[in-house]
Amino acid sequence: MSILKKLSAIDHPYYCLESNYYSDDAAMVFDTVDDFLCEFGNADKDYNLLFRFDVKERTAKVDADNVDELPKGTHYAELFYMLQRKGKFVPCHIKMVDEAGAFELQKLFVSYWDHMKKLWEPISDPVESIVDFNWYPTKPSCNNSNAKNIRIN
Repeated sequence: MSILKKLSAIDHPYYCLESNYYSDDAAMVFDTVDDFLCEFGNADKDYNLLFRFDVKERTAKVDADNVDELPKGTHYAELFYMLQRKGKFVPCHIKMVDEAGAFELQKLFVSYWDHMKKLWEPISDPVESIVDFNWYPTKPSCNNSNAKNIRIN
């Protein structure tokens, strides 16, 4: 199976918003993976944390900014960053992903996965985890009258 097919076969259980609720200018659009990598390829992983990606196959022909039509069956990518230093959410859209681009994206994703595991040490290594889930005899009660549902509007 090609890398492109493998990446596009992932069906995440929930979507991520493709725009920033607080800012209209936060989203970034790139024509190709190479264009994207020129901007984000060497980004500092602590300042620019990639927390999710979606690579999808187009199910219908679309007009890309009234310039070129992108045919059904081609692929695009959406990458979601948190700029931790500024607290800024940045969704990135890559209009066209081919097999060579998918290979480059996979290398980027693996590097961020390795970084993410470091952020979650020692939880990220199930063999060496500091948490022994068998130690707890019962699940904690969640019937705390002080607990409140937090809703951010």
